[in-house]
Amino acid sequence: MLHPEIKGHFYFRLLSLGWIALGVFSGCLPLNNLSTTSKNLTPTTVTLPQKLPLGPRAAKIIFKTLDKQGSFASPPPSGGTMNAAGSGIQATTIFNPDGSSLATSTTSSSWPTWLSTIELGVSGSSNTQATDPDCARFSEVTSDGNAQCNFKNDSGATLVNCGAPSGYYRVSDYDCQKVSTSTERGIGSGIESDGVYIRATFNRDSSALGANENILAVLEYSASAMNPAPANPTQCFNGGATNIQACSDLTWQIFTKHSATEAALQPFLLLVPPAFAFINFNTGLSGSGVATKQFIIPLGSDADLKVLQISRTGISSSLVTDSDSLFTKICNPDGGRSNSALCVGMVFYSLTFYRI
Repeated sequence: MLHPEIKGHFYFRLLSLGWIALGVFSGCLPLNNLSTTSKNLTPTTVTLPQKLPLGPRAAKIIFKTLDKQGSFASPPPSGGTMNAAGSGIQATTIFNPDGSSLATSTTSSSWPTWLSTIELGVSGSSNTQATDPDCARFSEVTSDGNAQCNFKNDSGATLVNCGAPSGYYRVSDYDCQKVSTSTERGIGSGIESDGVYIRATFNRDSSALGANENILAVLEYSASAMNPAPANPTQCFNGGATNIQACSDLTWQIFTKHSATEAALQPFLLLVPPAFAFINFNTGLSGSGVATKQFIIPLGSDADLKVLQISRTGISSSLVTDSDSLFTKICNPDGGRSNSALCVGMVFYSLTFYRI
């Protein structure tokens, strides 16, 4: 056991060593260095998911007039529509994807606020870019129902029905092309003054669509051509660029724009070709295929993007309108009104939009 004096001296020496150690550590880690380290710390920002606007998540447009249980107001009896934004036939009824009614008026509380307008171009004298009244319109029971084609290209062949189903919006390329002036044949480029088109305008207000929301579009249609796709695809290109008219009897393209009046410099998507039906001279058939095309409209990538336009943009130069052409002999063999949308042309059935 230590003597009391020795024991006190031992504790004093331990306490002294403790103060020396504290001084050493204070010199190694000065307080100003600790302060600098704390200033360099950056708080982490957490972004919470935004709540999406309420309202219908989908809307279906049926390309028929109201009296045929479709989406569009009855077209004018003659003259067609003027080729300007907002002058087309407007959709006034919207359906759910299953075909049940969603809204019967654009002022209805159930109308999707994110879908501002849907319009179609109808041909006629008022439509300076598509003047023939049988070019683009809704099919009629008499004229379209009685349309006949010679799919066998044979003088003794039985003529076959080639009109569109009753009531649907259809485009007959023979009728579009038979006018004398090329600027009146319904060939557009995705701009406001196109004569034959489908145009949808979306409401980009944050109360209608979320900033990051996109639209999935599902289009149902028939596209009928005279000739199948070329066996040698090299003719589809010219100097490295796609020469669409050399590959297809008819061409439709899809455009996305910031406004209806904006010039469409580049197409967003090619709708036709391909044409899933073409004239088969062996069987004497054409135009029976129904296609579905799905594509995403990337609204979330551009807050000002709001217009989708589907336009008829071309027809092959080989399909001429003189009386000796194969086009004429097959699609209009009797020389009367043709209305042969399922010879060479398009029939549109529905377009459904889904918010994603």
